Amino acid sequence: MLVVLDTNVLIQHRQLDTPIIKTLLDEAERTGHIIHVPQVVIDETVNKYGEDLRDAVKKTENELKDVSKILDQPLTSPTTMIDLAKAEKDYREKLETTFKIANRKILEYPSASHQKVVARALKRKRPFSANGSGYRDALIWENILEILSQQETVALITNDGDFISKDGSLHHDLTKEVESGGTQAKIKVYRQLHEFVDAEIRPQLKALEDVRTLLEDPQQLKFDLKDVIGITIQDAKAGVEWDPEELYLPGEYQSPFLDMVENVSNIKIKDVRRLSSGEILARIDASVFADFDVFLTKADYILFDDDPSLTLLDYDWNEYVVRASKPVKLQGEFEVLLESDLKDYNSIEVISLEVTDESND
Repeated sequence: MLVVLDTNVLIQHRQLDTPIIKTLLDEAERTGHIIHVPQVVIDETVNKYGEDLRDAVKKTENELKDVSKILDQPLTSPTTMIDLAKAEKDYREKLETTFKIANRKILEYPSASHQKVVARALKRKRPFSANGSGYRDALIWENILEILSQQETVALITNDGDFISKDGSLHHDLTKEVESGGTQAKIKVYRQLHEFVDAEIRPQLKALEDVRTLLEDPQQLKFDLKDVIGITIQDAKAGVEWDPEELYLPGEYQSPFLDMVENVSNIKIKDVRRLSSGEILARIDASVFADFDVFLTKADYILFDDDPSLTLLDYDWNEYVVRASKPVKLQGEFEVLLESDLKDYNSIEVISLEVTDESND
């Protein structure tokens, strides 16, 4: 199967070291897949890397200035040691080196004429959106059309709505375009990389039931898996704003964001596989209790101040709003990559984290 990665996949797995992207890179050839990354995806990913790095440097320098003012003394920013241009260049080289070996290919910009692409844009033909945006998506689509063969199945991994119908399949306009080309090729869309790995790669890896049973006993590990999960959630989700409806919180609880993971429990080892490198890939479920900071108007706070689980943090957050804390129970799914001897883990990522019932309301 030909596998095409969209920009959002590389941005999500930026350093190419998460369990899911490592499984794809290590096992694609053995499981019969060829990975394709359009050059436009490489360029977009590198550009986003540079933007995020510059924003982070600027934020760090501004915060350091605030600390300097409070202390009334000059402070040297560690960001002065960062060569932004070199960092961006090195990151591009890392991507290009990764995707130019064995069963991996970087697709050059498509040969489609500007006239063809402009005509598609003027007609608002997918993947162009109704407002005419989507030029880079159109280039990716032209890349896909160029690699289609008569019988080959192409897996497009993207969460870009311009490619996708409401049911999660390839948009019907794009499907018709493929069919009109006289090919029997099919394009399957996976919105997340882990969905593709679960469907097309994981079943071909050796299952390790004995190791799964072993991992159920925390005494067998040289590290605390609960602590690792808690730290991972904290790093990935702290400060990220949620929709109150996602947490089953009343609408008056404005701009909730995860502040602190308090407890991880009920760990269940769902599936364990061995990679060709010898590393162990484990899918894990766990219950998570976390504190979410929320904001209420002072008038609304009066209505909820009898809620024993609501803790007031700052009544005078501003003239009209209070800041409070609310505990929320979440259910998480995680992928962990362990060393072959189980003495340590190499990486871990959050697959999903959500509220499973309305008990937080």
